Amino acid sequence: MTRASLGAIVEPIARAVATDRATTLAAVLSSLGRTGAFADERLFAPPSERRYARGRLWADPDGRFTIVGMTWLPGQGTPVHDHAGRWGAELNVRGTMFETSYRLGARNADGRTQLVAERRSRIDARQIGVILPSVDVHEFSNVGSTVAHTVHVYSTLADACTTFTPDGDGWWTPAPVELACDA
Repeated sequence: MTRASLGAIVEPIARAVATDRATTLAAVLSSLGRTGAFADERLFAPPSERRYARGRLWADPDGRFTIVGMTWLPGQGTPVHDHAGRWGAELNVRGTMFETSYRLGARNADGRTQLVAERRSRIDARQIGVILPSVDVHEFSNVGSTVAHTVHVYSTLADACTTFTPDGDGWWTPAPVELACDA
């Protein structure tokens, strides 16, 4: 990946992030996807048998946004998680992903939360998703038979989130998680 080709990705994303609108960012990501801007496999971390692989493509020097490329082997997915108040967008570059979105419900005195599955969606190549902090709790997985690649742009450094583990009684236990990049 050359500096020029990375610039061709970063510059329009930086302009979109400056608008503070996730929909503008999603439109730019979609356009970049249609033009093949993410076709270079070197943008993505090599697959890992342990879990999906995260590779930081760009961290804005002023902390305004981060671009992360993810590689998913068949069957790999995330736990249910939020995005720690970040907004952004995600593009499925190749493969078949599946997303279940949850609505936050009541929170009890011990910090557990009720989550209600609201939407289940198949996400094919070149489809885009918007990340909104007030409603974005989801799980994301590769349901296809081939390696999948996705690009995620977050409004700040994407170094932590909260995961939610079901307790079996309708309640979920939240836990803070630090996120690392593999490449």
